[in-house]
Amino acid sequence: MGTKIKLSETPILRFMSTEQAAQLIKQAKLIKLEPRQLLFGQNEAVPGLCIVAEGSMEVLLEGVEQPVAKVALGGSFGEMSIVSTGAATAEK
Repeated sequence: MGTKIKLSETPILRFMSTEQAAQLIKQAKLIKLEPRQLLFGQNEAVPGLCIVAEGSMEVLLEGVEQPVAKVALGGSFGEMSIVSTGAATAEK
């Protein structure tokens, strides 16, 4: 099992008030992935704000061999889903 982080200690939640962070954490759901398992595909709807609570994630794009980004422990992605709906917007 890898290193874990408490959601309340993640960088994105540090910028929120205690009440805002508590509300977000209350709505959170844990999704466990196997290594190399896809969370969502390019141009698919983003499931919401995602915070890496254990391990790390790679951002992959179709047609690009190498990851375009790596999200470390405590990092987040999908932030735009808080303010809008739509497909994943990662770019090379």
